[in-house]
Amino acid sequence: MNSTLKNAVIRKVGKDSLRDVNEHGADGGFSGFIFYTDTCAFFRRHRKAIEELAAEMAGSLGEDVLKMIAGFRCLGGDFTETEIGRVLFAPWKDDDAHQMIGNALAWFALEEVAREVCDN
Repeated sequence: MNSTLKNAVIRKVGKDSLRDVNEHGADGGFSGFIFYTDTCAFFRRHRKAIEELAAEMAGSLGEDVLKMIAGFRCLGGDFTETEIGRVLFAPWKDDDAHQMIGNALAWFALEEVAREVCDN
């Protein structure tokens, strides 16, 4: 896992919250990861590291990264792989799709860091 991303998540949410994130998921409402303004800013700041983490996970599952992200529960199957690709690889737009997908990817990073820290 990218140490810069890991440290950024820990600074944002606090190490004490990681166990709760790991047990209950990011949608439980954790400081710094509640509002789109916060989660989307976090995603934009760490887009490359989050994309690499997602690609690594998808590869380990034998799945396409865009298809994996499209299957995130918090996205509800509402977005195509093309829309997800635009959020990952094209310039940011402040529209609903970018906000919802950016939020989901910030939560993904939060949950993966929490899992990594709690497992080790």
